[in-house]
Amino acid sequence: VSEPVIKRAAALRVKRRLPCCPIRIALDHLGFHPCNRDGQPPNAERCNELCSRVLQIGFDLSEADAGGVCVQEVPGSNSISRFNSAVAESDPEFASLTSEVLTYCTLSHSHLNQILKNIRGEARGRVESICGSDGRFKMSLLAGRDAAFVEAAQHGLLWEVLSHRIQTEEPEGCSVIQAALKSKNRLFLATQDMQA
Repeated sequence: VSEPVIKRAAALRVKRRLPCCPIRIALDHLGFHPCNRDGQPPNAERCNELCSRVLQIGFDLSEADAGGVCVQEVPGSNSISRFNSAVAESDPEFASLTSEVLTYCTLSHSHLNQILKNIRGEARGRVESICGSDGRFKMSLLAGRDAAFVEAAQHGLLWEVLSHRIQTEEPEGCSVIQAALKSKNRLFLATQDMQA
């Protein structure tokens, strides 16, 4: 992602950011945006892998609360809910939606948000230390391992919220922001891998 795209994304975020930010959003009200990751929803295998890694190093709520960006659903639309519902129904390792209408959709932290939803919704998982004999996530098992992880699953994360107007007035805006955020995360991960 080029520097002009990063600058454009930053300008869009400043222009469309709601004044109430950041706010903690309950998991029930948040799904992933269809443009996120070029229309590919979070991957269940990747969610399980990331969940295992977080358990190994520990959940840092302040780190998880940083860099979360989401956008409001367009009033009167249910496209975000339909997209997320179809994804949840197509994968047995994703928690079912608990709300018929999602109010917000993620442009970052999509995998982490889905992991939290899977744990809270006791979806099927492949992280043995926090899954019961039925193969489903158990909050009680997680509570014995990581209280901060439980808190995030119960209360959600902090989010910078962008106005729904970006979706109608600047149709490429969400994709630009998502791409810029993804490129920064890749750079950060590469740095951390080199340090390790």
